[in-house]
Amino acid sequence: MKALRRNRWSRSLAVLVFLLGVLTVSLTTLPQPASASCGFEYYWAFYDEWGNLVGEAWGYCGGPFGSWGSWTPERQGYSVECPCWP
Repeated sequence: MKALRRNRWSRSLAVLVFLLGVLTVSLTTLPQPASASCGFEYYWAFYDEWGNLVGEAWGYCGGPFGSWGSWTPERQGYSVECPCWP
């Protein structure tokens, strides 16, 4: 009878240790939050219908962004995606 009781406790303990191990592994493999360097880097220059510069907008990966002037449909510039580092 004692051997049966001891076996039941050791089996329960083994199952508990196994479940704690599975929980630990699942929690460590959760996706990590993205760093501030994710997003886009861009620079746009906005022009009126006569080709005059009327505004600009810019932003840097993980850095400052800003703009001045007017935004018009006529624009030139670039936009690139920034890498996300874990």
